[in-house]
Amino acid sequence: VSNAIEKLVELGAMDEDNNDLTRLGNCLSCLSVSPEVGKMIIWSYVLGCSKSASSMAVAMSYKSPFIIPPPHMRRNADEARARISDGTESDQVTVLKVLQARDSFYKTQRQNQFFTYCRTNFVNVATIQMISDLRKNI
Repeated sequence: VSNAIEKLVELGAMDEDNNDLTRLGNCLSCLSVSPEVGKMIIWSYVLGCSKSASSMAVAMSYKSPFIIPPPHMRRNADEARARISDGTESDQVTVLKVLQARDSFYKTQRQNQFFTYCRTNFVNVATIQMISDLRKNI
């Protein structure tokens, strides 16, 4: 409990003297993500990058959508992730790009092509769909 209180104080979500929630703490309590991720979401609105940041926040709060293939296919999976991420080596950026691809496929009524995209790039369709759905809750 003391570690949680210390973390909230460090984030500015709790008053150190009386353990009352600050205005930030009240805002964070409404979000269904960890306080750190919630603060990232709030700052993203201030900085004008909320859509991308909230997508990344949800992805960080849920399980990885990337499939761990059998050993003989791991090189292909690594190459697919590198291709999607444009060499950033960031799982969050890679998930964001998969979500953007998903949105593009769905916007143009090409859901079946998205399933092929996922299979080709070792992405779990159900997990990426769940992450996409969870974005609506933030």
